[in-house]
Amino acid sequence: VTERLRAAARLHGILAAALYRTVVRHGALCRPPRAGDRIYADLGPFGDALAARGIGDSVELEAHLTRRLGFPVAGGHRFGDPPDALRVRFTTEPLLAPDGPGRLRALTAADPLDSPHAARSLTLVTRALDEWSGG
Repeated sequence: VTERLRAAARLHGILAAALYRTVVRHGALCRPPRAGDRIYADLGPFGDALAARGIGDSVELEAHLTRRLGFPVAGGHRFGDPPDALRVRFTTEPLLAPDGPGRLRALTAADPLDSPHAARSLTLVTRALDEWSGG
């Protein structure tokens, strides 16, 4: 059990770090992940680009990203932030295979980012951020 927990912590750490690198490379504000399977990104630097697309608050940002990415992204308003703060929480869940065997392979993979699920999800996030950052 302890070994499995260590492997899961390592896996989610690698995936969260990849999400973090993706968002900050595009100019979003985000603290480095320390533990867990989530990052909390401030997309305020993209405010003008988002507003040009009709996205003015975290409620609209959540709806847009969830639709655009095909997986849930929670807006900061769900965690007590004012809705006009353009913050979202990304989780590592979409970077994992949807089935048990695929997730087990990710636990033992030398590089879990080589997984097609991880690559696909990171590409979707990158493309969305490219739109707003001029990437």
